[in-house]
Amino acid sequence: EEEAALAAAMPSDVEAALQVLFADVPPGLRLCNGLLPLITVAQVYAIVRDRTEVDHTVEELRASGKLRTAQLGPRRSELLLARATDCDAVLGNTLSMQHHHIGADGLDSLGILSTQVVKLLMGHSTSAFILTGDIAAALNDSSVRHSTPTPPKAVDVAHHLAGLGWIRPSRAATGAGPNEAPIAEGEEWMWSFPDSGSLVNGLLQARHEVLCTLKRQRLGRASLQLVQNSTKSILRVTKLDLRYVLRDMEGLELIVTEQPGLRGCSLYLTPQGQQEVVATSSKGRKRQR
Repeated sequence: EEEAALAAAMPSDVEAALQVLFADVPPGLRLCNGLLPLITVAQVYAIVRDRTEVDHTVEELRASGKLRTAQLGPRRSELLLARATDCDAVLGNTLSMQHHHIGADGLDSLGILSTQVVKLLMGHSTSAFILTGDIAAALNDSSVRHSTPTPPKAVDVAHHLAGLGWIRPSRAATGAGPNEAPIAEGEEWMWSFPDSGSLVNGLLQARHEVLCTLKRQRLGRASLQLVQNSTKSILRVTKLDLRYVLRDMEGLELIVTEQPGLRGCSLYLTPQGQQEVVATSSKGRKRQR
């Protein structure tokens, strides 16, 4: 029984990988004044090769409220991950700063109220989506203290939360699938993370630069040093770490790294990586027309 209890208390391979990855996030990628390190689910794939196990454990941790997820880019399968404790720290810090500035700048009632709402929702919601109705229910919760006689509308709080970066619109269309009630524009929202937009855009740009660098080389293969030199400019602008980018790309199976003895580390494109660089290059040409 003791051994069984000890085994249950030990972290799984995925949980151990998450601990390593969060600890390894470079300072420049710890958002919200260093309180919010973000990683990608693809980086977990790079360590734990069983994707089904990763997806199952991440979903379990999200549903239990230990992990927060947000969609990375246009693909629903790509996720940004944050620890719930780090999100709580950011919200606590935000509330503290809002109350600190009450005397000097006047009461930011909508800001404080919105922070209280998102803190409450994060503590109770296990869904990847937030409805305006959920925000309305939170506004009526006894733990949310109104500082004005007339509380704001839920839609106004939703837009304020979107401005703060905690949520973003899920879809603009009013259409719905079979047997689904239509959802009006602005009624459904997805979780997001403050200041994460620049990280996501930078990561997508850095991926493309690495792919293009390898594509230009014979057999799609290049030394790590060459990739470092070719991505130096984009990494400086985006404040990304190359190791962070490459681990993400390995998890997506776009590249493979190998260590051929004394010749140093080299990278090469996978067939999936070759398809990706063609696809992203085609999108870029279309935008230029």
